[in-house]
Amino acid sequence: MLKKVGLLFIVLIFPLSFLLFFGLALDHKFKTLPYYHPSEILLDSANNDLGKTYFLPNKEFVNHNGDLVSIESLKDNVYLLAPYSLGSDYISVITKRLLTANFKYTDENNIKIIGLNTDGVVLDEEHLKDYMINLNRNADETDNFFYLSTTSKEAMEDFIMKELGIVNLNNSAITLLIDSKSQIRGRYNLNAERQINDAIEDIALLRKEIDIERYEANKANSNN
Repeated sequence: MLKKVGLLFIVLIFPLSFLLFFGLALDHKFKTLPYYHPSEILLDSANNDLGKTYFLPNKEFVNHNGDLVSIESLKDNVYLLAPYSLGSDYISVITKRLLTANFKYTDENNIKIIGLNTDGVVLDEEHLKDYMINLNRNADETDNFFYLSTTSKEAMEDFIMKELGIVNLNNSAITLLIDSKSQIRGRYNLNAERQINDAIEDIALLRKEIDIERYEANKANSNN
């Protein structure tokens, strides 16, 4: 009887001890997302060495409520950045995809969905108002869903093409994932339904990355 108890102890305890040892002694390695440079967006080919050196420059926009929003003010947030016109042929598809991500992260204040008005300025105030009302009808919460405009069509196109690397604004559903440091970490085509699911999964990875960075920073501070 004692032999059976001893054998059972070895069978159950040894694997558990093994897992605990390696779980505590080794750092876990999680999948990390690539870093994109604007020159790589067209071909969807990221070179980390180039992308890691690129940060979105600070630029000011105005949201659908008339409030000022800048790239700098969006730091510490993770967000999808989608350039599109309210008059786009793809508006229903783009909005549906973005709302899918919004539903997933409704309760996350530091995860945002941002549309960039490719017309630059608001051409029809009533149309924009109706668009945002419809968003409210189709989402539990849209506080994290912005639609941003700027001073002119030329200024917006210059930002989108040079800083985001999206060149075909008349026929594009390209959306980028921006991390908490204003770096480009993902590229998706919203015409493909599976790609918004990829974006949702990648947002979760960025959240994990932020958690790990905070943990490492706190650990370093506690050791000082």
